[in-house]
Amino acid sequence: AVKDRNLATVGPVCHGGTCYTGETSNACAAAGGMDIGGNFCVLEGSYSVAGPTCWDDTCFGGDTDVACAAVEGAVNIADLFCAVPLSSTSPPSSLAVAKPMASLWMAFSVASIFFVVLAQI
Repeated sequence: AVKDRNLATVGPVCHGGTCYTGETSNACAAAGGMDIGGNFCVLEGSYSVAGPTCWDDTCFGGDTDVACAAVEGAVNIADLFCAVPLSSTSPPSSLAVAKPMASLWMAFSVASIFFVVLAQI
């Protein structure tokens, strides 16, 4: 039964007046989640959403993709958001192994979506 499952809702995935509905649907399907109108994705487990990975007018899409791919079970959405499973076993050092990066994730809550500030490693 659904009540016995640990489910997380991700979304809506929007930034700067744009909502990434197609990307949300695609990422949700790839992760085996339940898509809700392209705006939300219900995933099995507990997740924290990092993003949008932007500072002022600069977004870090390539770095977001690499960092998200380095975390076991993470879901990249539109190269601006990363849904990270709270039970991931990937060590933080895997980010440096995947590709030299100029960013480190530090998430803090803004409404129901988490905002990411990228800092120098």
